[in-house]
Amino acid sequence: MIESVKELYEEYPYPSSRQYKFDITNERLSISGVGPFNVKGEHIFVAGCGVAEACVIANTNPASRVYGIDLSETSIKAAKAIRRKYQLKNLTLQVGDFNHVQNTDAFDHVIASGVIHHVENDHLAVYNIWRLLKEGGKFAGMVYSDRRPNFIREKSQFFREEGFNAKQVIEYFEKNKHEPAYIWYDVHVKDKEEIADTWLHPRFREYSKEDMYNLLSLYFEGDVKVHINPDNPYKLNFEAYK
Repeated sequence: MIESVKELYEEYPYPSSRQYKFDITNERLSISGVGPFNVKGEHIFVAGCGVAEACVIANTNPASRVYGIDLSETSIKAAKAIRRKYQLKNLTLQVGDFNHVQNTDAFDHVIASGVIHHVENDHLAVYNIWRLLKEGGKFAGMVYSDRRPNFIREKSQFFREEGFNAKQVIEYFEKNKHEPAYIWYDVHVKDKEEIADTWLHPRFREYSKEDMYNLLSLYFEGDVKVHINPDNPYKLNFEAYK
């Protein structure tokens, strides 16, 4: 599965340069409170960072050290071009699988947007994110679904029918302080006067390291650590899965 995901994003990096225009200072990227742009911490890790996500977060968190990793060499190459363009000296980028990162208790914030549903084993992914977090650290995650909340579907339809442009949608969210959704970059806006169906997403959900351990404990019905493969401390013992 990992190879098929890698092949997909090598051919179709997300977001594409045509859609994104490599503008990480666009006002649609920095709406505090309705996206992953207001994360805090000395060290921030972005799993499956794609072309621009880690760049945006590095730009909006200049005092933080941001680390981005993605399976796609094409995406990381494009991200490095953005890093050079905006002189993001606080950003480290790497090609690879976040499940293989061996840093433990290293990050204040881990972000995975539209990533976990791509991995071969989601429990392993959750475990590895938990492992990467420092005590007191937080995980912000979003997973795509074919069952969008009614709020998202209804608002998307409303904006289209009323002919809202991108700026008007932003103003609507800022005025009404809606929490169930956020505006994701500028990538789904075909032009400034058109709102694409997928432009609104369910909001990120945030979990503490303790929350994640409790979720894993429910799955394993006990201490998570006893299920770690002693031959490779960064992978779970798959035989322990129920």
